[in-house]
Amino acid sequence: MIALLAAHALAAIAAPFLVRALGRKAFPLLALAPAAAAVWAGAMTSRVQAGELPVEQFQWVPALGMTLTFRLDTLSWLLTLIVGGVGALVLLYCTHYFDDAEPGPGAFAGNLTAFAGAMLGLILSDDLLVLYVFWELTTVLSYLLIGHYSGERTSRSAATQALVVTTAGGLAMLAGIVLIGQHVGSYRLSTIVAEPPSGTIVTVAVVLLLAGAITKSALVPFHFWLPGAMAAPTPVSAYLHAAAMVKAGVYLVARLAPGFADLPSWRVVVLVLGGLTMLVGAWRALRQYDLKLLLAYGTVSQLGFMTTLVGFGTRGAALAGVTILLAHALFKACLFLVVGLIDHATGTRDLRELNGLRTALPWAFWASVLAAASQAGVPPLLGFVGKEAAYASFVGGGGLDTALLVVLVTGSVLTFAYSARFVWGAFLGRAPAPTPVRHAPGLLLTLAPVLLALLSLAGGPLSGRIETLLGGYVDALPPGRSAVHLALWPGVNTALLLSLLTILLGSLLFGARAQVEQAQARLPVVADTDQVYRRTMRGLDRVSMEVTGGLQRGSLPLTLGLILGVVVLLPGGALLLGVRWPEQVRWWDSPAQAGVGIVIAVAAVWTARSRRRLRAAVLLGVTGYGTAMLFLLHGAPDLALTQILVETVTLVVFVLVLRRLPSRFWDIPPGIGRWVRAGVGALVGLVVMGMALTASAVRTAQPASVGFAEGALNFGGGRNIVNVTLVDIRAWDTMGELSVIVVAATGVASLVFLRERFVSRSAEAVRRARRRRGEYASVGGAGGHAWLASDPAYTWHARSVMFEVITRLVFHTIIVFSLYLLFSGHNNPGGGFAAGLVAGLGLVVRYLAGGRSELRAAAPVTPGLLLGAGLFLSAGVGLVAMLAGGEVLQSWIIRVELPLLGTVKLVTSTFFDIGVYLVVIGLMLDVLRSLGSQLDVQIESEQPEEGSGEGGDAFGPVQAESGLASRQEARG
Repeated sequence: MIALLAAHALAAIAAPFLVRALGRKAFPLLALAPAAAAVWAGAMTSRVQAGELPVEQFQWVPALGMTLTFRLDTLSWLLTLIVGGVGALVLLYCTHYFDDAEPGPGAFAGNLTAFAGAMLGLILSDDLLVLYVFWELTTVLSYLLIGHYSGERTSRSAATQALVVTTAGGLAMLAGIVLIGQHVGSYRLSTIVAEPPSGTIVTVAVVLLLAGAITKSALVPFHFWLPGAMAAPTPVSAYLHAAAMVKAGVYLVARLAPGFADLPSWRVVVLVLGGLTMLVGAWRALRQYDLKLLLAYGTVSQLGFMTTLVGFGTRGAALAGVTILLAHALFKACLFLVVGLIDHATGTRDLRELNGLRTALPWAFWASVLAAASQAGVPPLLGFVGKEAAYASFVGGGGLDTALLVVLVTGSVLTFAYSARFVWGAFLGRAPAPTPVRHAPGLLLTLAPVLLALLSLAGGPLSGRIETLLGGYVDALPPGRSAVHLALWPGVNTALLLSLLTILLGSLLFGARAQVEQAQARLPVVADTDQVYRRTMRGLDRVSMEVTGGLQRGSLPLTLGLILGVVVLLPGGALLLGVRWPEQVRWWDSPAQAGVGIVIAVAAVWTARSRRRLRAAVLLGVTGYGTAMLFLLHGAPDLALTQILVETVTLVVFVLVLRRLPSRFWDIPPGIGRWVRAGVGALVGLVVMGMALTASAVRTAQPASVGFAEGALNFGGGRNIVNVTLVDIRAWDTMGELSVIVVAATGVASLVFLRERFVSRSAEAVRRARRRRGEYASVGGAGGHAWLASDPAYTWHARSVMFEVITRLVFHTIIVFSLYLLFSGHNNPGGGFAAGLVAGLGLVVRYLAGGRSELRAAAPVTPGLLLGAGLFLSAGVGLVAMLAGGEVLQSWIIRVELPLLGTVKLVTSTFFDIGVYLVVIGLMLDVLRSLGSQLDVQIESEQPEEGSGEGGDAFGPVQAESGLASRQEARG
């Protein structure tokens, strides 16, 4: 099972390249992945029927109890056949459906193949958390597939609507998963259903789970997103909205029904919404002229039908439900593919414009007749067998059974009518003139729907065998009032008479279709849920704009005030309400700590009172360096080293950014404003101090660090507990932090480089003007190679040759020292983070010495390459560990005997640390290129005629800051 999922993932990744190389011929190759899933499920039939269920497990995130557990039972076996078989046919169908002018065929092929894999993972997952991951993957991929025609507004709107509705249900479902998993103590789906818990929490959890199911399967009142999704290409509709995505909710209901169908809340949600959806969808289908919309509303109706059956909670209803589920996948996928064939051949789907296609497209016509007959419940099709079983499940019951039977018969009458409307309108219509067929459909366009129609026809006579195969699932439910079996001829009984009544009333309703359309047109619209959705979204947009406009006005004092106010109210309120304070407080271990604390306090107060920005930045750095000294006095040299490096980098960033700001802070007028700010600052300080004092006194659990020392040495292979924790014990945390760093670096660069297109021409004009004035000098002599790189805009007035020479001499030593910290950090102070900061500071020195040309010479690579390579290397270490049979990000200790060197120990987490090293260097390089070099370009472009001393780089820009600030003060 894991191999099948991996095959789908690889096929999805390779799809864009295959389509680029082979064009439409790549689709048959991609169809091999879902076809392999269907073939494998077919090969497992005997084992599943015998109760020898295949199970595969892989420990994914042990700390969260997340295990990749996949289990093939009868229900998942059936869905695997459907998802794999129909998916393969749809991909083959795409070969002749799309033409060479189709936009984005590679992305479409990759998304459709990935969706097949995500759907396969959803139905095979036996862990609720993993099931949710695949559930949301189908949501995201369906968004991409529905919005394939991204240039069309209707396509984008439909994709967004489907995403919002299904994601909202998915979030509710996640809450239900957490509630029931924590209550039971296990997230194993089979365990929860086999031994269902009870209680109020379980009831709430089940309702939340059903919220995810009803939004995914488009039940009332969330049914509106499915017709809108018909903006997608027809192959998407045939797969997602007939055989795959919309079946996910029905599958979840069927999976949970054996354990929770007797809950009152379950019956209210499932039976009421299921029956209502069947009627609403069928009624709306009768008024549609677009063939796809007719099928879409018919799908809504059938989803309500299936949900009612599989959620009723008896063996007979469940047998009928899963039979209809199979039949629906066959006949509805066939009908969608026929609509695509008609649209492809004629260019229209409007049944008012179609005429004479019975003779022009005979194979499509007969396939439609068989599929529509199965949908309408006409013998000897599989749909008839399933509907007969559905009727038989409710015949002879009490009030609820009778009410549901009336709903099912009424819905089936409407289903017969709109099924006849489809065949008549598509092939036997009476348009004024025959519809011209622009070109004959390809072989695969015809073969796929014909094959599905023939399977619907074969399913009726084989219904007895189908019941035997489905016994492993339906036998887990309690029997109903009467035994129900699948049979093409069950004999003359009430169910058969109801079927004949359905056909008779459905025929009469179709015959009176003109009067029905007029009646529907006169009826008022009671509630348009699509309009309710749109009004709700507009209201949310309005509220968000008002809230954002009120709280996020671009005012830094307001933003900080809100954040700090919450800190004071919530943690501060908890402190006031009563916490356990320590019995005694040890203020310091040595007088040196007290002295450093006094220096930090004075620097902090002085920072707050400073009116110059640069002075405030330096004083703020003093507090950071003082904190590093406290770490050192406490015996934590590794933390002290990291704190010093981080503080230095922060100071550099401050200085680079301050070039674009006035040298002084804005003066705060005397009054209550100053006292409010001072009060907020004092309160925050008191709250943080109180939290620090009470943190140790209120501890109830054992510290997480207990055992880190032994684990770091025995399992992580190192004596530096801090570094081993980062790259081994808490490597998942570090992975998340690396991702955040990459995103932050990209965001900062994007904001700064946003002005590049506006300033690049001006900067180039400045350089040409200065070159004409002879302001450029060469260090290397005429015609010689310059030993020190010289930026064309970097003039002698802002250069220090001594600084440049010393920089060139010590730069390589800095890099070597960073490598020493990198490789020795496993046992000594250092590590990838500290080493990356040291290397980054080396680049800072090169930039300060020679500007952006010197920076390019020192690091002739793009920051994105370093960031991506580091993240890829760190993630790759986890993948290799998993492929080697261990846990994700598990460390392996390798000892090798080498001549002269003796025993050399290599820990695989070192490669993870190298990834951290590269990410940090990439971050530093990105900061220097965006806040350094790019700001230089902007400064030059804004001051084309300034003197040479105020338009340079690096130390030049830092010096230029004072000139810029003085001019701003003069203008003020």
